Amino acid sequence: NIGAFNVIPYDPNFNDKQQLSIMKKATRSCPPIPRHNVAQMKPEILAKYKKLFQIYYVAIYQQYAPGKLSNVPKLMEKYSSSLVQLQQLYERLVKKYEVKA
Repeated sequence: NIGAFNVIPYDPNFNDKQQLSIMKKATRSCPPIPRHNVAQMKPEILAKYKKLFQIYYVAIYQQYAPGKLSNVPKLMEKYSSSLVQLQQLYERLVKKYEVKA
């Protein structure tokens, strides 16, 4: 039998009552932004995040604004220079269209 206590390292300072920033409703389905300096992110890793966020944008527009689906390539050009921009755009779309996680 393997329980959670066998997998998760013990940390006496961990506060399990606090809500982690990644658990916000708008970002629940998004991968977390890495903690290391995103300006030094390898281009191939950023490219993978770009593809992932493009899938999210397309899904949102398909469901909530099909007429604006053609805007996704323009949005990707404008906002894909950094991971932070991609995340911020996703959060704005979720808020604008009141996307339920």
